[in-house]
Amino acid sequence: MRANSLKPGEEHKPKELNHKAVKITQRKEEVSQVNIVGCADIDLSNMTDEVHKQSKDELKRLIEDKQDALISSLCGITCNGGRAFYIAGSYRRGLVTRLGTIELRVVKVRSTIDGRICSPILDALGIRGRKYALDVRMMCVNMASRLSYADASTEVENSTGLSVPKRTIHSFLAEINFIQPRLLRFEV
Repeated sequence: MRANSLKPGEEHKPKELNHKAVKITQRKEEVSQVNIVGCADIDLSNMTDEVHKQSKDELKRLIEDKQDALISSLCGITCNGGRAFYIAGSYRRGLVTRLGTIELRVVKVRSTIDGRICSPILDALGIRGRKYALDVRMMCVNMASRLSYADASTEVENSTGLSVPKRTIHSFLAEINFIQPRLLRFEV
C-alpha cells in the first residue's frame, strides 16, 4: 500500500538509522559472539556418556522399583493364616540390555506352601537363565536374518557398543526358530 500512496514522480527515501538501534544491534552481536566463544568448551562425548550412564541408572532403578512392588505384593498374600511368601535373600546379577550391562539386585522369595525359592523379577522380565534381555536377542536375530552371523555381530557392536559373539547370535536364532513353530501350532 505504501508504494501506491506515493504521488507520481516522488521517490521513496529511506529513513536515517537510529543510533540507539545500531548500538543495540552491535551489542547483541558482541553478546552472541561472547556466548558462542564461552560455549566452545562443551564436550559432546562426555555429555553423551553422562546421559547414557543416567539412562542405565534409570533403567536399573525402574527394574528394582518394579521388583520391590512385586515382592511386597507377593509377601502380602496370606495362606492358612500366615504369609505365603517370605524374602529369602538377594544376590547380584548382570543383564545385558541395549544400554549396556546393568548390575541388578535380585530378591529371592521362599514359598511357605512348597518351600521353593524363586526370583519373581526374573520371570516377570523373561530373563530366567538368560544373560541378554529380550530386545537385545531380537535385535541380534533381526540382524542375523539379513546378514551373516559374523557381520551381524559386527553390526550390533557398531550400532550399540555391545559385543555379542556370533555363536550367541546363532543360539538366539535357534531359540526363535524353536519357539515360533510351537506358537503357530497352538494358534490354529
